Amino acid sequence: MSQRFALETRREDDTCVIRVRGELDLAARASFLAAVEACLGPAGKVVADVSELVFIDSSGLSAFIRCRNAARDSGCHFSVRGATGQVADVLALSGLAATLASEDGAADR
Repeated sequence: MSQRFALETRREDDTCVIRVRGELDLAARASFLAAVEACLGPAGKVVADVSELVFIDSSGLSAFIRCRNAARDSGCHFSVRGATGQVADVLALSGLAATLASEDGAADR
């Protein structure tokens, strides 16, 4: 049974934290991208907290890559933290776990 996608954005100093829940797939991709893009200008860092994300597919992975590139192009930093289960497995298998780690090198906090 699928779990409904939801996200919540909050500011922590110069960081925009986007808490993602449910499944990040093709149906949820546009909402996630819009949330990250809204954070890019005012925040120095954008962190996707995926500790409550239970599923990610290639659409979600491509969204992470797009966010990382957009952040870099706008002078920000994009990272992912809190990956567990299937999400952690997919990030590791794709080779993106290290690429999407926070600036201090910690993939999960």
